[in-house]
Amino acid sequence: MSGPSLPIVDSSVSLRPLTRWCYAVFQPMPLSSLQPSSSVVPPTPLLDPMLPPAAMTALWQGHRIEAIKLVRLEQNIGLYEAEDVIDTYLRSQPALRNRINATQADAREGLLRWLMFLLIGGVGLAYVLT
Repeated sequence: MSGPSLPIVDSSVSLRPLTRWCYAVFQPMPLSSLQPSSSVVPPTPLLDPMLPPAAMTALWQGHRIEAIKLVRLEQNIGLYEAEDVIDTYLRSQPALRNRINATQADAREGLLRWLMFLLIGGVGLAYVLT
């Protein structure tokens, strides 16, 4: 027993009427119908390229996290957007970026000194007590 046989397509039959029927039944959609309507997608807030003066002052004092907090509050944006605004500003200000890097290096050096002091003090205290 063999399966159902497929109809043989006659090459002499024109497919144009079928094509016209498909276009008549299934109208091509305009591209504007593929785009979401403006009522569905909320508008994204535009990031103000200018930093608030308080954020600039915090940056020049070396307080990057405080500047991010101030930008979030002033511009009413999220954490990542505020961080991007600060990073963009720092990229445009090489002197400020160098100053912040120097401040962070000084802070790391100070932390290392305290850790060494505590380690040496702990070893000295253990030596005295034993």
